[in-house]
Amino acid sequence: MNSTNIISKLIWGLGILGAGSVLGCSGVDAQSSEDSSQATFKLEEEDEVDDDNVIAPDRFCKARDRNVQVNLSGLSWTRTPGVLVNWPNMPGDGQNNVEGPTWHNGALYYSNLGPGNAAVMWRLEPGSVATKFIDVAKGGTNGNVVNFQGKLLSARQLDGSITSFKWNNPEKKPKTIAGLYNDRPFNAPNDLTVARDGTIYFTDPLWNVPEGINPQLTRQGGGDFPDRITEGQRVYRVDTEGTVTALDIRTTGEVLYDAAHPDGPPGGANLRNRPNGIMLSLDEKFLIVGGAEGAYRFNLSEDGELSNGQRLFPQTNEQAQAIQGPTDGMARDCAGNIYVTAGGPGGNRILVFSARSELLGAIPAPAGVDFNTNVTFGGNDGKTLYVSVPNWGGPEAAGLFEIHMNIAGYPQ
Repeated sequence: MNSTNIISKLIWGLGILGAGSVLGCSGVDAQSSEDSSQATFKLEEEDEVDDDNVIAPDRFCKARDRNVQVNLSGLSWTRTPGVLVNWPNMPGDGQNNVEGPTWHNGALYYSNLGPGNAAVMWRLEPGSVATKFIDVAKGGTNGNVVNFQGKLLSARQLDGSITSFKWNNPEKKPKTIAGLYNDRPFNAPNDLTVARDGTIYFTDPLWNVPEGINPQLTRQGGGDFPDRITEGQRVYRVDTEGTVTALDIRTTGEVLYDAAHPDGPPGGANLRNRPNGIMLSLDEKFLIVGGAEGAYRFNLSEDGELSNGQRLFPQTNEQAQAIQGPTDGMARDCAGNIYVTAGGPGGNRILVFSARSELLGAIPAPAGVDFNTNVTFGGNDGKTLYVSVPNWGGPEAAGLFEIHMNIAGYPQ
C-alpha cells in the first residue's frame, strides 16, 4: 500500500470521532489565538476519595531497569485473547477502531471507537474475557493514560475534553480537566502524555467534526488535508492549576505548505497537519509529537515551552524514508526508549528510538495488520507491549496484539 493511501486511511479511519458539546468549563483571561496564548480554567475539586487509586506508573520501573538494553531480535506479535469490540460487524473503514490501551492494577483498558462520537472503554484481565468498563453514553474516549498519581485520564472525543474517570465508579460523571481554549471547545482531543508533576500535554487534530457544526467558527478548526498553514490543530499543555496553553509546534528547517509547494516541502510538513501521538522523554526534557506526516522531537523548557522541533531523528537516507509516513500512538520503556506506531513507505510497524532519539530498529507488523494505532506497556511484570489495531483489514482485524519484551515500560 502506498503512503498516500495509508495517510488517507489514517485520516478517515482514525478520524471517526468528532467532538460534541463540551462539559462545563468556563474560560477567563482569554488572549489572542496565537500559539503562545493562554486561557485559564479552574480545576474541579474532588468530591470523594477514589480509594482504588493506589497504583502509580513508576511501580513498573525499578532502578535496575534504567540500564537494560532493549532486544529487538526475534520478536513476534500475538493476538491478545479475550478482546471484545462493540461493533463487530462494521465494515473495514475504521468504524470499529481499537485505541488507547493502558494498564492498571492487573488489567488492560482500551478504547473501542465506533461510528460518530460513540466509543466504549473495555477492561481485560489476562486469561479472561473483556468486560465493559465505560459504556457508550459516558465513554467517547480515544487515548488513555494512568498518571503518576494513579488516576485514569482520557482524551475524550465525545465532548472534546481532557477528562478523568474514577477507577471505582466509572459510571459516575467524569471530571473535566480541560474543555475550552479561548472560549471555544477543542476539536477532538486524540492522545495525551503526563509529566511527573501532573502537567498534561495533548494533541487536538481536526478529525471528523459532527454534522451541523462549523469547525472554523465553533471549534478550534484548522485546515483540511493537506493544509499546513491554517491554525487550529494544535498541541496543548495543561498545568496543575488548570491553565491551558497552546504550544508552538513549528518545526526547524521546514516551510509551511503553500501554492508553490502543493505536495509539501522535501523532508515533511508542519505538525498543523493532524497532530496525533505524543510522548514525553523519560527525563522530561523533550516532547515527541507525531502526525500524518511523521514524528518530531522538541526541546521542552522548564516552563513547558517547545523549541527546535526536528524530525525524529534520521541518521541515513533509508532511515529518513522510513519515518516519512503517518505515525500514531507512542510508548516509553524504563530505559527511556520511545516506541512509535507507524505506517508509510517502510510498512506498518513500531519504530523504536533510543532516549537520544537514535533509531534502534523496528518491530514489523504481521500480515493482515493494515495499521497500528497505539501502544503501551503492561502485564504483571510490565514487559508486555500491547498494540491496538483498527479494522482496516476487515471486520475481524480490530483488536489487540501483545509483544513480549526484555524490558519493562510505562502504561502511558
